[in-house]
Amino acid sequence: MNDPDTRRRIIGFTAEDRMPWLTALLSIGILGGLYLRIFGLPGRDLHGFLHRAGVMDPFCGGTRATYLLVRGRLVEAWSWNPLVPLLALGAVVIFVRIVLGLTTNRWLQVSLSRRAWVPGVSALLVIIEINQQLQAERLMEVVPT
Repeated sequence: MNDPDTRRRIIGFTAEDRMPWLTALLSIGILGGLYLRIFGLPGRDLHGFLHRAGVMDPFCGGTRATYLLVRGRLVEAWSWNPLVPLLALGAVVIFVRIVLGLTTNRWLQVSLSRRAWVPGVSALLVIIEINQQLQAERLMEVVPT
């Protein structure tokens, strides 16, 4: 079973895009960033009960961070929510993948088992959650931009 030909490859190329959902995800992210760039932050408080009670989640500050990021204020964006610049970096990688796939007809494929990516993503979200909870007071302020 350890024969190299029978092991699953983690990274490879295919002739067709087997992850078209990445293009849809990138499109949604770009549209959201454009909306914030053009119209600014929402005029309404969209937070739920837990946020108002002082319980932050890993995504708290994400809208403000995105707003700042699309205005080129990376350090400030990172301070509101470090997940946003990381997701933006992922968006750049996805964009390069799409361009290369369309121009070369070779699509980069990454195949990770759930045992590989679930613990990593979970650990990242726990770290971000702790970071966001440590700045709960700041995240609960109404901040003019």
